[in-house]
Amino acid sequence: MKILYIFPHPDDECYGPAAAMYRQIQQGHEVHLLTLTKGGATKVRFDMNLSVEKMGELRHQEMLEVEKVLGLKSLTV
Repeated sequence: MKILYIFPHPDDECYGPAAAMYRQIQQGHEVHLLTLTKGGATKVRFDMNLSVEKMGELRHQEMLEVEKVLGLKSLTV
């Protein structure tokens, strides 16, 4: 089965669905993830002294790691 998860920002999959996504992949399903933004506008960027663009790139790099760890078929931002 092909499964598509859609979230507004990076890391939303970490608040519960990641375990289900991983389990589905282990069961042989094709799991895809679509994130609608890079998430650069997060307030955390102020603590890190980063621009929206730099924070978005950082979070995008984190999402590429999520793709590898979970074994996603695809990740689209």
